[in-house]
Formats: sequence, C-alpha cells, structure tokens
Amino acid sequence: MESNWWVKTSINKEGWIAEMKIPFSQIRFDKNSGDVWGLEMARVLYRKNETAFWQHIPKDSPGLIHMFGEMSGLEEIKHVKYLT
Repeated sequence: MESNWWVKTSINKEGWIAEMKIPFSQIRFDKNSGDVWGLEMARVLYRKNETAFWQHIPKDSPGLIHMFGEMSGLEEIKHVKYLT
C-alpha cells in the first residue's frame, strides 16, 4: 500500500512549524469508531535526549493511551477497508 501524506514546513519568529495532511484513507479504523478519537503528538530531540508530548504524560504513567487528548467532529468519516 502506498502512503499519501503531505507535509509543509516553515520557520518564522515563533519557531519551526510543520503542517501535515493525512487522508483518512491512510488510517485504519473501525467503521463504528464514533465521532471522538484519541490523539497524541510527540516531538523527540535526540541530541538533547528530550521528548515532548502534546498532552502531558508523566514518566511514571502506567500506560499512554488513556492519557491522549481527544479529536472530535468525525461523525461522517467514511471507512475504507484495504485488503492486505
């Protein structure tokens, strides 16, 4: 399966910015996923051994997924099933 993601980056006075467009056809999800999805983003700076999350996740957290943020407004997303 070919991946079709688009990324645009820029640098301004506020810092470095990346915008990503990921079509729903590139994401696997159940057709009954609902209109609210968990969402997390991370930034890793290997040279500083630093990881930053969009939603704070304590280092001693017993897992990650329950700490994710939420993305809503997805009630009319059409499910696409790929054969593998």
